[in-house]
Amino acid sequence: MKKQIMKFKYYVLGCVFLILGGHSYAQVGFGTNNPNPYADMTLGSENKGLLLNRVKLTSLNSAAPLKQESMAVGTMVFNTTVNQELQEGVYFWTKEKKWSRLYVKTTPTRDMQFVVFKQTSKTYSLPFKPATLDITDLNYDYKAEEDGLLFLDYVIYGYIVGGVVKAGNTFCYTTVTDDSNNQVFSGVTAISPYIVIDYQGKNSSFGLSSFVFPVKKGKVYKIRMKGHETFADTYTDMFTDNGKYDIRIGDFSFSGQTSHSSLKVTFMSDPSL
Repeated sequence: MKKQIMKFKYYVLGCVFLILGGHSYAQVGFGTNNPNPYADMTLGSENKGLLLNRVKLTSLNSAAPLKQESMAVGTMVFNTTVNQELQEGVYFWTKEKKWSRLYVKTTPTRDMQFVVFKQTSKTYSLPFKPATLDITDLNYDYKAEEDGLLFLDYVIYGYIVGGVVKAGNTFCYTTVTDDSNNQVFSGVTAISPYIVIDYQGKNSSFGLSSFVFPVKKGKVYKIRMKGHETFADTYTDMFTDNGKYDIRIGDFSFSGQTSHSSLKVTFMSDPSL
């Protein structure tokens, strides 16, 4: 009889240890027989949700109606108080000892990102028509990190040097190709017309343009510009019986100051929540 009682005691003790060990190390699952082994608790219902405690908070800077001395960072509640300071929603307790609301964006927004600002470092000479020249200082290769729109803003300075020059019509052509060498955009910046009065030196003009085109995540876009003169030609100076004039774009210097032609690139993402 004593042996049977001892065996029963050992059996009960073994069961207790098994139960305690299971509660110490096993994960808890509600609505599932296979709780995630990397989580302390797993909810498995497919037609029910998690309902947080409904609490009427009094202020962002007060734990009430919870006890301030027992607050732990990360404590979450669903607040039902609505006033100038609080809104209905989920709040969590921060290390600054105040409540912070979990913000859920309901209206799609776009992000604007400055990409690069480039400017010329020299003057490009277009001797006479039909002259075309690459404006290499304003070349840029852009790799899209997400879908959106790319904005190109140009300021291009041009001027004429020479003798009895009447006018020039200069156009700067922007082309954009992707990494498959497909042209995805083209645009024109016009400096036309601009005039130099006989024998009064160089007069400058400038062209402004803003372009926009869509980009796709992962693609590389090559932005290139060419200057092209369509009007100015060689001329004969009535006093020297020879000569020609130059159309120049890029940098423009006057009275010790230099202005640079430039390109600003900006990205705007597609709308997202």
